[in-house]
Amino acid sequence: MLFKHEESSTEMLKYIIQKYDFEKELKKYGLNMEYHVELICEFIRGGGKLLVKNHFLYQVKQFLTYLYKLKFIIINQVYLFLGCIK
Repeated sequence: MLFKHEESSTEMLKYIIQKYDFEKELKKYGLNMEYHVELICEFIRGGGKLLVKNHFLYQVKQFLTYLYKLKFIIINQVYLFLGCIK
């Protein structure tokens, strides 16, 4: 199930690319408009046809998500240790 936030984010990305004509800029760097924009949208949504679980970028995303969560756990533990959180 997609949340409105993720779907709104993908719509906003596509709108910005269209409104400010970023297609030329993407092509300048060798990016395929349809493929790469959809891949970015799948990152936002958390999966899809292009971003399958064995895809290298999916594995990187999962690892970075893990590190992001771990950071908050460590910060919380440090605050508890220092007595900042009761």
